[in-house]
Amino acid sequence: LRTVIKHTLPAMNSRIAHAAPEQIEPPSSKEAAAFPALPGIDTAAGMRYANDRPHNYRKILCLFHDTHGKNFATLAREALETQDWEDAARHAHSFKSASRMIGAGQLGDLGAEFEDACRKRQIAAAQEKLDRLLAELQTVCSGLSSLRETC
Repeated sequence: LRTVIKHTLPAMNSRIAHAAPEQIEPPSSKEAAAFPALPGIDTAAGMRYANDRPHNYRKILCLFHDTHGKNFATLAREALETQDWEDAARHAHSFKSASRMIGAGQLGDLGAEFEDACRKRQIAAAQEKLDRLLAELQTVCSGLSSLRETC
């Protein structure tokens, strides 16, 4: 194993050292400029999750809008009304991850707070967190609506 590592690492370092700078730097900043300003979304961060592929990122944004943007509020409210804490926490967890994946960090953080309140079975805190989350979701989705024509 040591012999393989010894011979592999120098070869990898050599390829990196001889690579042209444009091959090393991710194109996120250039590609992110191709998107309009989207409230609540860091498009450079989202592009990194999409492997710096604008077409893929646009599809992910549209998918977020069509799924979480349209269904999350109903699913979360129903789970809270029935005090189905496991379901509420599961929806919150998925929402948190999807939000962060599109570059909506604040929305993801609000999702994490809502998830935590659900796991602790704190109805008042969960309601308050959900209200804040849904207000931010509305802001994010209003920006994403402008992309719907190009999905």
